[in-house]
Amino acid sequence: MLARSATERPRPRRLPFSDLPPKRIGCRVFSASVTHARQMLGEQATAFIRRLHASAGAVTSCDVRQSSDNGWHCLSIVFFYEVPAGAPL
Repeated sequence: MLARSATERPRPRRLPFSDLPPKRIGCRVFSASVTHARQMLGEQATAFIRRLHASAGAVTSCDVRQSSDNGWHCLSIVFFYEVPAGAPL
């Protein structure tokens, strides 16, 4: 067996996939292009996050995009999330 150098760190222990709790991974998109619908996006996103937390889930990433042209302004909020397998959402 070789001796470790002083600068070499031990590798973190990795769990086999069978030891990890089963989970579902998903993506939820909220998008609107008219003024009233854009104003409601925050409330819809908040309601989704509350349902997600009630199911023991978590948001893993969020992306907000805005695009527009001469006549339309579109706002999109994208959530990537995880929930335990079998949990309602």
